Amino acid sequence: MTNASFLQIPLEMETEVRQAISRALAEDIGSGDITSKYTINTPRAASARLIAKADGVLAGLAVASCVFKTLD
Repeated sequence: MTNASFLQIPLEMETEVRQAISRALAEDIGSGDITSKYTINTPRAASARLIAKADGVLAGLAVASCVFKTLD
């Protein structure tokens, strides 16, 4: 896989995936996250690192990438 092709949603699935993401975010976020509202004063940026202790399969990167782009 080159040029981050593993982060691309197949074209024939793109509309369906984006609609599913929109529905999930609308359900999860709704009118806002009450915990964040009362514990975080200003918008924050965050980063994370995944560390695997053994070989495995990491699935869903294309969808995760699309979710973060939607929220960005």
